[in-house]
Amino acid sequence: MSEAKDVATELMTLDELTRRVGVSVRNVRFYTTRGLVPAPIRRGRSGYYTSDHLARLELVREGDRWLTSNLEFVR
Repeated sequence: MSEAKDVATELMTLDELTRRVGVSVRNVRFYTTRGLVPAPIRRGRSGYYTSDHLARLELVREGDRWLTSNLEFVR
């Protein structure tokens, strides 16, 4: 029973995820449709995100920063 409780406590809504990572809802949805971030866990009509989603999103964000800074260097 404690495993189910632990899983439930680490689930985040889209708003919680975007606040923690500092990206917009639009960007999360874009990254998801492009396959860069896994789709949320569905419970009814709501989607929930885990620490795996958070880690992947942070990685994508860091890659985006790296790419942007290198493009600025090329200019």
